[in-house]
Amino acid sequence: MNISVETVGFGRHRITDINKGFWDGSKWTDNPRKARLYYKFQEAAKDLKQIQEVTLNGQPKKRYQARVVVDVIGDKPMDLPTFLSKSAKLSLTEAGENPVQLEIDWTTLEEEK
Repeated sequence: MNISVETVGFGRHRITDINKGFWDGSKWTDNPRKARLYYKFQEAAKDLKQIQEVTLNGQPKKRYQARVVVDVIGDKPMDLPTFLSKSAKLSLTEAGENPVQLEIDWTTLEEEK
């Protein structure tokens, strides 16, 4: 399984699989013009995760946790969790034999004192 989200220009994204083609929203197609276009990377990533979970249903799953450090330079006030949830994008491709899904819950972000 080698599925990824690719950017196709002008802020649009689509889900592709090197063996199956393009995701049209309900099935795979060989025609790139029929691929579903996403205006938000996060929406495509959400659908990608669902496709992986349906395809790999019943497979063993391991969960790991790590600390994420975010440095903000400056002192202007901002709603950092909202900013990061809308702006930060991370896509893992070429993950080897097993798909790797990454989820960051920015609402749990706390300032270090």
